[in-house]
Amino acid sequence: MSKNETQIIKGLAIFLMIFLHLFNNYDDTQSLVNFISINNNPLVHILSRAANPVSIFLICGGYGLYSVYKWGNDKKHYKRIFRLYITYWLILLIFVPVAHFLVGNNYLGTIKNIIYNITGLCTTWNPFAWFLLPYSLLSLSSKKLFFLMDKFKTKYVFIFLLFLSLSIGFIISRYGEAYLFKNPILYLPILYLSLMFTFYIGVVFYKKNILGVIKNYFSSVKYRQAIILFSLLILICARCIINTSALNDIYSFLLIVLFLNLYRPSFIDNFLMKLGNVSMEMWLVHSWYSYSIFKEDIYSLKYPLLLLIVMLAISYYSGVLIKYLSNLILNKIYER
Repeated sequence: MSKNETQIIKGLAIFLMIFLHLFNNYDDTQSLVNFISINNNPLVHILSRAANPVSIFLICGGYGLYSVYKWGNDKKHYKRIFRLYITYWLILLIFVPVAHFLVGNNYLGTIKNIIYNITGLCTTWNPFAWFLLPYSLLSLSSKKLFFLMDKFKTKYVFIFLLFLSLSIGFIISRYGEAYLFKNPILYLPILYLSLMFTFYIGVVFYKKNILGVIKNYFSSVKYRQAIILFSLLILICARCIINTSALNDIYSFLLIVLFLNLYRPSFIDNFLMKLGNVSMEMWLVHSWYSYSIFKEDIYSLKYPLLLLIVMLAISYYSGVLIKYLSNLILNKIYER
């Protein structure tokens, strides 16, 4: 993937994340004005099943970090994570006092809860930031992981990590609610390992030049765009019907491949690139509007399309502001 294509996919991922978090709750969608429903199930709720942003972000992360690793010029290895946390802390500094004032004195919780939230170990203030810390650890350890992974054949690493992912998925489904979710220190290494397979898909994406191979294949196919568009629609429909998280990784991989091979008007690419440029900030800020503080105000808009447009606009411009402030802080720190 080129730098522009990576930004486009990040833009797609954050678009899907906001769509997912707006419409994946059945009760919330029931309160909206839904023009299309299937068996009393709003269409937007059904479509939210096809939004798997975390897998897309992880694949992009694996791809990007491995490409930098192979080129051997990763001079910002630690700065990226520092910047991520500066952004996270800045958003907490802005929104937590507001939430504390509006929600009440119990919002902050205990000292342990405050420490958990500041470190990202347990993000009760911003539940959608749950993979902040495990992804940061994955990124920080990526050089050693890539070194070990490259010592073995790709197919063996792939099979091993797939088995590990399925095993951990079983453990989480069996013991998550009863024990793991209540013990974030124990849950963290399990969550870290559970993300590794998806992360490695991005590595394979780079190592095998999968996108280039598929682009070459489609270049000689008749009715290329019609076939890709039809395949994309079938993929989305299948994901909406087969509602299981076990398919997230393969679905996200195919979605990336098909979307990047699809002809897209320039305005769509420009729109997604703008979102992709502040995708991290939008990820960390959007829940404060749609979930934590202003949920009633947002859902009072009633119409799903209007709701989506407003949330994208608010999250984007908040993200731009947050990015500007984060850069100011980082520049001051690095000047010293």
